[in-house]
Amino acid sequence: MNIQIFGTKKCNDTKKAERFFKERGIKVQFVDMKEKGARCPVDIGFAPTEAERRRARESLHPLRRLMEALRT
Repeated sequence: MNIQIFGTKKCNDTKKAERFFKERGIKVQFVDMKEKGARCPVDIGFAPTEAERRRARESLHPLRRLMEALRT
């Protein structure tokens, strides 16, 4: 299984995601959005709204199920 991570080299969230998958032995393909002309939202001071935070927390559930399935 390969995972694509989109972000910038300086973005801490991108680094965390990359480390998360590498520690679990999952291959990661990194796409530098700075080269593509975009920036990581964290790098530009983006502050998500409460609704966006809630959606992000809810979207983690499929990822948690995937990781649990990979552990078994």
